[in-house]
Amino acid sequence: MPMSTQQTGDVRTELEHELTTLRRRSTTVAIARVISYVAYAWVVVSLIILAFGFVLLLLGANPDAGFSQWVYRHLTDTMEPFRGIFPQQAISDGSTLDVSILFAMFVYSLIALGVRSVIDWLTFRRDELQQRMRRDEDLRRRVDLEEQRRQQRLAGDPSRPPPGPRRDPLR
Repeated sequence: MPMSTQQTGDVRTELEHELTTLRRRSTTVAIARVISYVAYAWVVVSLIILAFGFVLLLLGANPDAGFSQWVYRHLTDTMEPFRGIFPQQAISDGSTLDVSILFAMFVYSLIALGVRSVIDWLTFRRDELQQRMRRDEDLRRRVDLEEQRRQQRLAGDPSRPPPGPRRDPLR
């Protein structure tokens, strides 16, 4: 059943409002995904530094070597919240077992899992919003096409009254 001009305009306005809202939400989700990926990258880099630091301490690496200095310097920053939780245990000359590093790796891994879950949820939400936007854009195109066809029919049939407010035949 064809829609009147008023109905078409109302539907078009409603669809435009819905599309604007969906675009705004989609932008918010995209920004949140970028922030989440940055946080995830930071956690992964921290885990890599912790792993290198644990292995270098365990194997008694030379602390004067450039790479060891770099790892130990960043390990100090990464380990700041976990220092002193467990005592370091000397295994042999220069070799140290630092259980605090293992605990930090566990905590950072849990944080990575949490951030990854947020990323997955945001990706699902983005896909859902894009699907709704495509559906609404298709519907808007169909409404516009129907309005064009209605205008063409009215233009091609001069006996039809011009579009305007409908009168109630009972009045």
